Amino acid sequence: MPVLVFGLQVFSLQSAQLAAESAARHALRSFALNGVAPDQSVRSIAKDFNFSEDYKVSFSCDPDCISAGSVLKITVKISSATATAKMIL
Repeated sequence: MPVLVFGLQVFSLQSAQLAAESAARHALRSFALNGVAPDQSVRSIAKDFNFSEDYKVSFSCDPDCISAGSVLKITVKISSATATAKMIL
């Protein structure tokens, strides 16, 4: 029984990590290419992974979000997993 419980916990953590990494990468890409709000993309991807309410998004641009050479950074936390993606325009 303990092995089964451990296995389910590992599966849950791995699922949350995959969801966070996917959400961060795709939200940043969709913002840069199509102007879609990062929170909207993360919400959609979290829902696909069945984490519809358990996520947080932190998005920043340095110096702004439209100039060439700007650094875009997004951090997504889903459940107990966190992923960060960066992009230079």
